[in-house]
Amino acid sequence: MTKLELEEQIAAEFPSFPPVAVECLASSVMIYHSTKNELAEVTKERDAWKTLYLSETKKTSI
Repeated sequence: MTKLELEEQIAAEFPSFPPVAVECLASSVMIYHSTKNELAEVTKERDAWKTLYLSETKKTSI
């Protein structure tokens, strides 16, 4: 969903909101979701490195 589509959806759901409030809310939602997705990617990468480290540690300790 694009920011413009989100703004249109918010404006339709909350017709009393002024345009600036709709734009701010849409921006906040977009930032929240991009940050959430970025955190998920970083977590996956961390877990992959942890798995690799643990597998290497087991190899060297045997």
